[in-house]
Order: sequence, then C-alpha cells, then structure tokens
Amino acid sequence: MKKLFLSALLPAVLFIAPGTAFSQTKMKLSGTVSDSSKPLALVTVRLFKKNKPAPLQTTLSKENGSFQLNKPDTGNYFLSFTHTGFAEKQINVPVTSQAGDIQIDPVQLSRATGTLKEVVVSSQRPMVEQSDDKIVFNVEDDPTNKTETAIDILRKTPFITVDGEDNIKVNGKTNFRVLLNGRETSMSLGMLKRP
Repeated sequence: MKKLFLSALLPAVLFIAPGTAFSQTKMKLSGTVSDSSKPLALVTVRLFKKNKPAPLQTTLSKENGSFQLNKPDTGNYFLSFTHTGFAEKQINVPVTSQAGDIQIDPVQLSRATGTLKEVVVSSQRPMVEQSDDKIVFNVEDDPTNKTETAIDILRKTPFITVDGEDNIKVNGKTNFRVLLNGRETSMSLGMLKRP
C-alpha cells in the first residue's frame, strides 16, 4: 500500500515543482525622469557597477518619463542619466537584498549651461575668382608662388595661355590689361617673362 501511495504522489510533486519555478519573475529597478516642468522622453539611462567603466544595462525613458531595468545582484551600483541639452546626472543605487523590486525617487535633470569664450572665424579666398568682367588669380593663396616666376604662375591661370616663346593670350586675345592689387599698371609683357 505504501508503494502505491508513493508512486501516486511522485508524479504530482513533479508537476507542481516546475510550476513554482516558472512563476518566479525577474525583479525590477525602475523610476521616472523629468525636467523642472514635465516628464522627459528618450533619456538614456545606464546602470553601472562601481569601479567598472562599461554599463551593465541601458534603456531609454518612455513618453511619461518612466524607465525600467532588471534588478542587478547585490552590490554597489549607480545610474547615469544623459539627454541632449541637459547636464548628466548620476544616482547611487546600493542593492542590499535580492528580495523585492527597487523604485528610486524621481530624478530631475537640469539644463546644461555653457559660456561661449571665444569665436574664431577664418576663411580662405579661392585661388581663382571670376566675376562678370574679370578673373582674379590670388597668387598669395598658391603655395608654389615663392618658387615660380610670374610667367610660370600665368601658365596655371585659367583662360590664359602661354606659348613656347612666352607669348601671353587671354581667351585667345593679346589685347588685355594687367592689374596689380586692383590697380592698372603699365607693366609690359616683357616684365612678366623670365630675365
């Protein structure tokens, strides 16, 4: 009779045990994040273990500012909250027991402030500028201008051709004016050629 009772009891115990194992759920670490007036969505929330550089978990806050992570093992942790336009905030989260969920106090982020100390605006003229009636070749912007003669520089200038005898043509014509720093000069073609 005892054998029959044990054989009937054993399958019942096997069916009950897995049910209790599956009924356990992961504990949660949760909270809310906002600014001074409203909940903040899409705040990056990272869980770090103390003295470890890589985050253990990362999530984003929802439209109502709430976030939820899996509760970690016992130990010392901190949460990092980052969002565009706001200063980063860190909250210490010591986990002392595996029992129960952890709900942290509401977190409020502050707007990031910064002072602009100095602005440097720099620009560089193009080497060749073209307007309606003229073409300007900015020789000072050519890095090779210190080692070349004027005729060598003219060979590289758009719309100017220099033949083997150093005859200069602008758009195929020999009738043109030479301006130096925007002023007309009496410079002759011979002055542009090699000595």
